[in-house]
Amino acid sequence: MQIRDAAAVYVIHEEGNQSVIGYYTLSAYILKLSDLPEEESKKLPKYKELPANLIGRLAIDSESQGQNLGERLLLDALLRAYKQRKDIAALAVLVDAKDKKVIGFYERYGFKKMEGEDLKLYILMETIGSLFPKKEDK
Repeated sequence: MQIRDAAAVYVIHEEGNQSVIGYYTLSAYILKLSDLPEEESKKLPKYKELPANLIGRLAIDSESQGQNLGERLLLDALLRAYKQRKDIAALAVLVDAKDKKVIGFYERYGFKKMEGEDLKLYILMETIGSLFPKKEDK
């Protein structure tokens, strides 16, 4: 996908071993203001569409489950998007949860469900900023 500029792919592997044990993709996304709950959308600029980032995929190899690698990848994606917002504006990061079992994982970090969507969640940059110490805001 990165070859086509559709998404940037980030991987994690064991030191000394090139086998991928986890990855995520990050890309630009257009967020429709109407997809957010009213309590959120009323605080935002009144454009129909706003810039955002999308974590298109986030996965860990089945043999590497239970080692908090998913958390490490998610936090890496959020920090990367947060730092880039100064150069390329983005209001939020969105994610498509694989299934309903995974939703709780994202909600622990402040993600909220989008209006009318069962598996799509979002987190505002303001919330992402609160996840990291101020020194990370450089």
